[in-house]
Amino acid sequence: MKLPGIGPKVARLIVLVAWGAADGIIVDTHVHRIARRLGWTTAEAKSPEDTRRELEEWIPRDKWGDISKLLIGFGQTHCPAVKPKCGTCPLRASCPSASL
Repeated sequence: MKLPGIGPKVARLIVLVAWGAADGIIVDTHVHRIARRLGWTTAEAKSPEDTRRELEEWIPRDKWGDISKLLIGFGQTHCPAVKPKCGTCPLRASCPSASL
């Protein structure tokens, strides 16, 4: 993060992709939104960094890399901010926001 323009999210992504190590869950706007929609975070999680801390409290450390990649991709392709594809979502049955 000492490099210009590199924040926590990108730094964690670089470490995960380049070295295969997950030193934290990568939370972008997609993961932040999905975690809130699924009820995985509290109302106090106002930012992606808040969401990261809350997710890391209950998701096992050895799953951090996998969950990061899965949720980012899922948010980009299936659960976007506008017009989420709830009708075909595999998580619909367990998602409190599925009626969006």
